[in-house]
Amino acid sequence: METCRKNFINVYQISQKRLRVVQQKLVEKIEQYGIDMRGFHNNRPNRLSEDVKMTIREHINSYPTYLSHYKRNVGDPLRPYLHHSLKISEMIRIHNPDLIISDHAYRSEFRALGLCFGSIRSDTCKKCDAFYVSELDAVDDQEILRIQAESRNHHEKSDTAYKTMYSDIEVARLNPSIIVLCVDLQQVIQNA
Repeated sequence: METCRKNFINVYQISQKRLRVVQQKLVEKIEQYGIDMRGFHNNRPNRLSEDVKMTIREHINSYPTYLSHYKRNVGDPLRPYLHHSLKISEMIRIHNPDLIISDHAYRSEFRALGLCFGSIRSDTCKKCDAFYVSELDAVDDQEILRIQAESRNHHEKSDTAYKTMYSDIEVARLNPSIIVLCVDLQQVIQNA
């Protein structure tokens, strides 16, 4: 498509020099034409090597994780949590002392793994705890699958009980003659 130089410069809001450089590159047939080479100089002195990143990830993954019983309905049910008593600053201090890395680098890799710290648990379901321990101690895949199926069934029962409770609360909201008493009986509901 042919157009006059002045119109082209005005439409695309570029300078005459930029247009001249592009024309020169077209004439010279430089392979990089059209590719913005800014940021491709590979002289980042503070960039962590992949080996260092891998050692940080291995160190973070060396800490035991668990799946939250209470947060399985919120967000990602398979999100791993670290023990609530851990802190990133302690993890950094314990990390390989020979390897000097910044707090920022360690925290960046921690975020990339998608881990969170769990909250203090005052009461947990004994069955869920038993399933978790049994799964850790399982010796073969069949046993793990059986434990996971039992755990899923247990969670479905618990979810059904909660849904019933919430529907009862909604009915009571609409009908003033109905009263719903809600008591935290998670241990009782789940062990029934």
